[in-house]
Amino acid sequence: MTLIIGLNLSDKLYLAADTRATDQKGNHFDNVIKIAHLVTLRFHKIDKQNIDKIVNEGYISVAVAGNIRLASFIYKNIQESIQSRSLSSDIRELYDSLDEPWSIEMANKWLDSGNKYEKTCCLMFAGTFSDRPKQVSIPRVNELMEIYEKNRKVSNVNLPADQVNLDDIIMIPSQFVDATMNEGLISDLPDSLLFCIEIGIYRGKHHFKKVKAEWGEFIARGSNGITENKLPPEILARCEFLFNRNDKNSAEILSGTIREFAQKFNTIGNKIIINAISKDKTMLFKNQKDYMEKDGKTYFKNEAEEWVEAVTFLDYLSQNKSCDL
Repeated sequence: MTLIIGLNLSDKLYLAADTRATDQKGNHFDNVIKIAHLVTLRFHKIDKQNIDKIVNEGYISVAVAGNIRLASFIYKNIQESIQSRSLSSDIRELYDSLDEPWSIEMANKWLDSGNKYEKTCCLMFAGTFSDRPKQVSIPRVNELMEIYEKNRKVSNVNLPADQVNLDDIIMIPSQFVDATMNEGLISDLPDSLLFCIEIGIYRGKHHFKKVKAEWGEFIARGSNGITENKLPPEILARCEFLFNRNDKNSAEILSGTIREFAQKFNTIGNKIIINAISKDKTMLFKNQKDYMEKDGKTYFKNEAEEWVEAVTFLDYLSQNKSCDL
């Protein structure tokens, strides 16, 4: 198993995952990239005048946990369906389409392909869609500010300027000014949605669950029943309102959260991959101490501090026939 976390911020989405996979014998492998880009910005689309054109639709990335074979099987089916247009690349339409009847169809395809029962997985989707503006809740802004203030590490009141911890100062992003004057709409930012689906294929039983997170919410799924309810409530508020607000600081917050759980559960690794999705790009980044790039390949340090080549969860099956993420 693993721990994957998704945050839906005002101008970005984050997906974070550890890099550990575990085989049937309990052996750990800390070199698996569990996040993949499902949709990358440009698709042909027919507009209302039936003119075929390329439009900027947005991005969708997916983080996975659970049985690697089942997760890869479902991911590839979704990817092929989006490419053939039988599923939409609009993140909200995709959320609506991935329902229980669809999951039963996937389960039947899985079994018809000769695969086994008693397998479960989770796929977490983070995506933007540029045809709609961002919508935020002003009352939720106030709630997050209260959460941030309540959980600050120290108080900066009456401290000398050289002793003030900038990471504990709240900063309101400029996009919220736009939102307060436009009934929660941020016109220059794309709509975004975060959601996860859980699928379990058992003999005589089928499990399906779907959860979504709008702006100002987050989701987590991991070993030992970890969900967002077991994570620090201020994790999203800190990433949204940090004074030094950037990908590096958000990555440190997410990495620190995952490592905290990694110390408790050995099924979770302490090497972290993070995907940041913004208005005009999507990118993966890693902890510089734990990885290096050489000859066009990525390498991670394992538990023995040895460099091992990284592989995506989609490629991992060629090396290990049965493994859980």
